[in-house]
Amino acid sequence: MVCVMRWGVQGLSAPLLLLCWCYGSVILAASGAEGAVGPWPACTATAPGWSLLPSAAGEGGGLGRLDVPAVPSGCSLTFAAGAAAEGAAPAVQRLASSALIAGTYDGSYGRPPAVRLQTAGASTAVAAGGAPMLLIPRGGTLVLQDLLLTDVTLQNPKQNPSEALLPTDLQLPAGSTLRLVDVKMIVSKAQLQDYIVYVMSYPDIIHWTDGVSFLHIRSYSSGLINGTPSVVEGSTITLLAPEGAKLDGTPLTILQSLRDQRQVSGVDSTAVAAAQGDQAGIVTVTDGYVLGATNTSLVRLIQQLAGQEETKAPLLLFIASNITFSPASGDPEWPPGGVKIKRPTIWVGSSWRNTSLDFHMEVGQFVLEGAAANVTLVNLVLENLGYGDEISARDAEGKSLSRSHILWSFRYRRSQQRTVLWDTVMVLPEQIQVDNAAYWSDAFNSDLDFWKNQTAFMRDILGIQVEKYKRGKLPGDYIMEIVKKDQLMFNVTYTARPYVAPRLKLNFNPILHLDIVNYRADPGVGPVYTREDVAVTLYNVRRSGCQRMYILLPIALNGGVVNWGPTDLDYDRPHPVAPMSYQGPSNSSTPQPLRASQLPTNATLSNSSSAGSSVADADTSNGLSNTWPSPGGELLKCPVQFRGISSSDQPTTVIDLGYVQGLFRLDDSLSGTSGAGSPGSQANAPLLPGQRPTAVPPSIRQPVLQLASLVFTRLPQGPGYGGVSAGQDNSSTADGAAEQPAAVYVPADAAAGVSGGVGSSLPAEAYTH
Repeated sequence: MVCVMRWGVQGLSAPLLLLCWCYGSVILAASGAEGAVGPWPACTATAPGWSLLPSAAGEGGGLGRLDVPAVPSGCSLTFAAGAAAEGAAPAVQRLASSALIAGTYDGSYGRPPAVRLQTAGASTAVAAGGAPMLLIPRGGTLVLQDLLLTDVTLQNPKQNPSEALLPTDLQLPAGSTLRLVDVKMIVSKAQLQDYIVYVMSYPDIIHWTDGVSFLHIRSYSSGLINGTPSVVEGSTITLLAPEGAKLDGTPLTILQSLRDQRQVSGVDSTAVAAAQGDQAGIVTVTDGYVLGATNTSLVRLIQQLAGQEETKAPLLLFIASNITFSPASGDPEWPPGGVKIKRPTIWVGSSWRNTSLDFHMEVGQFVLEGAAANVTLVNLVLENLGYGDEISARDAEGKSLSRSHILWSFRYRRSQQRTVLWDTVMVLPEQIQVDNAAYWSDAFNSDLDFWKNQTAFMRDILGIQVEKYKRGKLPGDYIMEIVKKDQLMFNVTYTARPYVAPRLKLNFNPILHLDIVNYRADPGVGPVYTREDVAVTLYNVRRSGCQRMYILLPIALNGGVVNWGPTDLDYDRPHPVAPMSYQGPSNSSTPQPLRASQLPTNATLSNSSSAGSSVADADTSNGLSNTWPSPGGELLKCPVQFRGISSSDQPTTVIDLGYVQGLFRLDDSLSGTSGAGSPGSQANAPLLPGQRPTAVPPSIRQPVLQLASLVFTRLPQGPGYGGVSAGQDNSSTADGAAEQPAAVYVPADAAAGVSGGVGSSLPAEAYTH
C-alpha cells in the first residue's frame, strides 16, 4: 500500500514515525529519544519540513523518499543489522528498490543537514516502540543526497577496496548499492590519510585535497575500480577531518581544548568560540574548507580566507545558493580594484541542481595574485559573462577581448593556467559565440594543410593543445574539452540559454571589441611596454603567419609617455614579457614564438625556417638588430593595430617618436587576410558548427598598420625636409597638403597598390578619436 506522510522538526523527542523495507536483511530505523544512541535526537517526522514520499517507480509500491531539512542541531538514523522477515513487525513498511534520503537546505545554517549514523540489532530496533522501520532491499539502491554525515567510520580501502567509502554503520544486504550524491562525511584524520593514499593510486579518480583536512572526489564507482558489481558509487563526495584543520592558523584541536579558558595569551577568543562549532558541534568554516557559502557570505569568506596571505594550501568552498558578483551595484563588501585571491581555491556547486554564479556583465571582480593563486570551478553555472575591458587587455597575452569564455571577471596574466572548469555550464551572451567555438574547434582539428596554417596562431600564440567538443543535450549547445596555456576545461557546456539569472546587456565597446564572424579569427590583444617588446612581438607575428590581426597596447612602464625614440636595444634587460613573445607548444609544425633569451641576430636570422606556414622566410635585411628602429624600419607584413588605452580614469596614451624617420616599413604581401584565407581564394560560405572545413573561406582585406586613440609627439617631417632637431618648428607643409607620416616608410610599389603583387589601397590607417 502506498502512503504519504509529513514529518516535522518541532518536538524532536516525541514518539517517532519509522519506515521499514519489508524484505531484506538490513533495517534502517529512526529511533525515539528514549532509545537514541548518543545525545542527538532522532530524525523524526513531526513538522511540515519533513516529508515521506511514495516511490514513483511503481514497482510494487514502497516508500521512496525521506527529506531531511537543515536545522541548527543534528539528528540520528539507526541502521539495524539482522534478519527481518516481512510481517515480523506490524509497522514495518516496504521501501522501493530505489530509495532516496535527501537533505534540503539553502545554506541558512552554513552546512547541509547533519546526520549521525548508528547501528543496532534488528530485534532491539523493533522493540523500541514498535514503530515502522526502513529495510534496505536486496538488490536495491539507497541514495544519500545533500547530507553531512558526522562521526563516520569508513571501511578500510586497502583491506576492503570493494567497499571503499561505505560507512561501517550502514551494512548493505547482498547485491545492494549505496549511492552518495553531494555527501560530506566527517572522518578521523588517520582515515582521511588512508583515503588520500587510496585515491592517489588511481589516476582516473579526479580529486582535490589539502593533504590534512579534506578530500573532495569528483565521482567514484567501486565497480569501475575493482571490476566487480558496484557497492558504492556517487559524485561530489567529500571527506572532512576537523582534526587536521586550522582556524586562523591555529589547529582546531588546540582551540577546542581551550573552551573553558576565558583568556589565553596569543589566541583570539573569537577563534576559540568559533572552534566549538554550531549547535551540532560542527565547525562550518576553517582555514581549509567552507561547508556552505551563500550570496551574503562568499565574498567576505574569500577575502578572509584566500586574500590575506599567499599559500599553496587549497581552500575548498561549497556554494549553497545562487551568487551575484556586482561591485558596480555599490555593494560595500567589494574592495576597490577587486577581491584578491592569493591561494588555490576550489568552488563547488551542486552536482544535480543549478548553482548559478551571475557575473553581471562586469569584469575584474577577482584578482589572482601570487604564484599559487588559481580558481577551480566545479558543478557551477556561469552567467552574464562579459567582454574584457581596457585593463583586461594588459593581461590578454594574445587573447581576444570579445570572448566571454576567457572569464575576464578573473584578472590574471593569460600566460599561466589559473582557471580550471569541471562539469560546469558557461552561458555565453550570444549564440554566435557558441557556434564560433565549434567552428574554430573543427578548423583546429582539420587535417587540411590550409586549416593547419590558418589555426597556427591557436597553437603558437594561444597555446591550445586540445580543443574538441561534442553536441549537448539541447540544439545549439556544445560540451567542450579544452587544454590551453591559461585555462583548462573538462565537460563544460557552452550555451546561450539563461539558466537562472536574467540575461543582461553585453558590455560591447566598439573601440575594443569586434563583431564575431565565423570565418574571421578574433584579433589577439596584449600590451607592449618597451621597444624591445615591440621588436620581438612584430618578429613573432611575422613568423607565426598572418592568420589574424593583432592589437598592441603601448604602455609606459612607469606611467607617463611611451618612448619610441631611437636607441640601442638590450634584449636581456628585465622587462614585462611581450604578449606574443612566449614559447609556444613544442609539437607545432609552425615556427615557435621566441623569448627574449632566444632572439636571433641579423647573422642568424637568415637561417630561420617557416616550414608548415605560408609566411615567407624571415627578411634578413630586417632582423632583430641591436638598434631601434632596425635599419630600414621595423618590418610590418601582417595586420597590426597600435591602440591607446583611454577611459575615464586613464588618459590617452602619448608616444614620443623622437623625430625618428622610417620607424615602420610596410609590406602587405602577406596581409591580404586576417584568419580568412589567402588573397584570390574562392569565396565559400562559412562553416556550420560540426561541419569540417574543406575549402578556403572568403578573403578579408585589412590594412597592415592601424593607429587608434594615440597622441604622438616629436613627429619628424618628410624626407624632403631633412633631419629635425629638438625645438625646431617645421609644422607647415607645402601648399597645405596632407603628407604621408614620415615615421612610416611605405615602399613605392606598396603605395602604388602593387606590393608583392597584391593590391593594397590602404597600407596604413590612422584614427584620431
